[in-house]
Amino acid sequence: MKEIASLQRRFKAHFRAYFVRQDELPFEKHPFLKPEDREWFVETTNSRFFEQVSQEMKDKRAKHNKPHKTGRKGYYGKRKEWQEEDEKLAAEGKENPWEQYPGRSRPYLRARSGKTTSGSGEITFSSPLVAEVADKMKRIAAQASYGSFTRVRENDVLTKALENPDHRGWVRGVSSSVGWGKGFGEEFAGMYWKKKRRRSDADKEEIVGEAITRVMELLRVAGVHIPDGLCITQAGHKSSCEEEPHVNAEYNIEPPPPEPDTIDLLIEPTKCSLLDGSGYDMELALATIYPKQETCHTVPVQNGYAVVQPTNVWANARHINLPIPVGDEITTLGDALLQRI
Repeated sequence: MKEIASLQRRFKAHFRAYFVRQDELPFEKHPFLKPEDREWFVETTNSRFFEQVSQEMKDKRAKHNKPHKTGRKGYYGKRKEWQEEDEKLAAEGKENPWEQYPGRSRPYLRARSGKTTSGSGEITFSSPLVAEVADKMKRIAAQASYGSFTRVRENDVLTKALENPDHRGWVRGVSSSVGWGKGFGEEFAGMYWKKKRRRSDADKEEIVGEAITRVMELLRVAGVHIPDGLCITQAGHKSSCEEEPHVNAEYNIEPPPPEPDTIDLLIEPTKCSLLDGSGYDMELALATIYPKQETCHTVPVQNGYAVVQPTNVWANARHINLPIPVGDEITTLGDALLQRI
């Protein structure tokens, strides 16, 4: 599956470079393609949305400036080769220069080093950026030996040197297919587990009581007659057939005021998601919300609405009509990309 995905990306990049950008017809070289497929691909790759996503991916790719040199073997596949190199140095009585890098910082650097290490014990790295990180690791390791730095699972020498937290899907310097539960070793295997809280009998009674009350309310709204014998009262709960009083007569305590809307609490532009408003809350777009705006394009903002600027609209949501269009030009969610609505 990985090979299929790689070939697909490669073909689309080739098609865009040699046929879309140069405005050439591909049917002679690729007779399996249909004209409608080409038209769809050209329209998609020339759209503003595609250019925006492409630029975002280029910016992310630019941050990947210290790639490893393990090839398809990965960290796990290179372990045996590195172990043999260490055994060879030990058999020859030579000092192992990799001993100065503790923990997973060692495989991380070995994956970015030159093929050979000189007899003087100096290690060559694939780029000056990696060499800079290696020097920083030495200083942090020295701090750890003096007790001024303590490693705690993912917060180790490697993370501190890179100044970039680990992704939770894998363990950097160990393997892309090993999670945090095993990737950091047996020493930290049991850390930060979410333990389920045991429900007490009181909690169970409260859940059952709330469920019964909810069911009775739904039946009453549906017009179903509920006999008096079915008005079940759970311990610690009022009868489901009684109306909730506005004031607790026993303690004379007024109910708490309603919680304010989260949007009303915002004081600066904030990233958000635009949902479809159905019970499934399907995400339609990523956006930035601008709180406390009274007008949008010189039009007063209606009560209950807020000003947002979509920054990324999903392809299957671009046709959705806006509840309040902006003139005749911005009527759908796709039209509103990078526009305030």
